[in-house]
Amino acid sequence: MWATILEVTALGFLVYCVSNKHDQGFRNNVFFYISLLSFAFVIYLFVVQETGYISRFLKNTVFQFTGRLSYSIYMVHAI
Repeated sequence: MWATILEVTALGFLVYCVSNKHDQGFRNNVFFYISLLSFAFVIYLFVVQETGYISRFLKNTVFQFTGRLSYSIYMVHAI
């Protein structure tokens, strides 16, 4: 349960930091650095932890197949 709460909170915070209107430019704002740390934390939650509902949902075979297919299309699209 705590893993799911952490996943949802980290994803929400990441979306907020990235989509926040930046008047000073993106890199001059503190949200740029906070979003970098938040992105690293989201990667940690989804890759290392794998116990939350969102992580288990994304581990579904349909998503795995779609990820492999889209990556293969990306790799050969310039050929």
